[in-house]
Amino acid sequence: MAYVVMLHMAECGTDGHRFSARTTWQPLRAAPIDRADPTARRAEIVARRRAGETWPAVALAVGLSRSRVRRLYAEAAHPAPRHTPDDTALLDNLAAFVAATGATSRRAYTAWPGRITSPATLENHFGSWARAVTLAADYHEAGVAV
Repeated sequence: MAYVVMLHMAECGTDGHRFSARTTWQPLRAAPIDRADPTARRAEIVARRRAGETWPAVALAVGLSRSRVRRLYAEAAHPAPRHTPDDTALLDNLAAFVAATGATSRRAYTAWPGRITSPATLENHFGSWARAVTLAADYHEAGVAV
C-alpha cells in the first residue's frame, strides 16, 4: 500500500514565530485494490484517468510504474477497429464519382461531397490511383467486381 507523509503544524506562542511540527504516515488509499486481479487493476487505472488524475498519481495509487500504467490503460481503453468498405462499395463509389463529374484526379475525388473514403485508402487498397480508376471503370461497364 502506498503512503503519504502528512505534516501537522501548530503555533505554540503568541508571537506567531514558534511552532511545532510532527509528521505522520497516512495511507494514500483507504481501500486497496486487489493486486492479484488484473481486471480490477485495469478498471481502477481507467477510472482514475477518466477522473482526471495524472499518470504519476495513478501509478502511485495502483503500485505500478508510469509506463506500465500507460500501457495497461491503452490496452483497456483502445479505440474500436476502423471499418474499411468492401471492394464493391469502393468501386461503386469511384464509378459514381467518375460518372457524376467526368474527372479522374485524386484532388477532384477529395473535393467530391459523395466520397466514402479518401484517395489514399483507394490507392493502398488497389495498389495505385490509376489502377483503382481502371478497376472502377471496368466494374461499371461489366457490372461485376474485379
